[in-house]
Amino acid sequence: MAQVELPDGIMAALTKAAREQGLTVSGWIAAHLPNGGNGQQAPTVAELRAADERLEACITDYGHPLGADNEGIDADLARMYGDASHPVHPDESP
Repeated sequence: MAQVELPDGIMAALTKAAREQGLTVSGWIAAHLPNGGNGQQAPTVAELRAADERLEACITDYGHPLGADNEGIDADLARMYGDASHPVHPDESP
């Protein structure tokens, strides 16, 4: 572990700021450093774009909403409980 000498006024200010947030001085400093003080560089814009492109390549379109598709979920529940007037998907007619 490395040690750093700081002027008393700066150390007092760091200690006060850390205590106010319920942190140690080293925790407060780490919280205010890029990437939490982990020593790693933040990704560059080019790296972020490349990651986005890799993600886009994995996305599939099923032709209808999935996940938080409340209308589809409501229709599925209605059909399951006997109300066939609700289509499973908005493009289906009863």
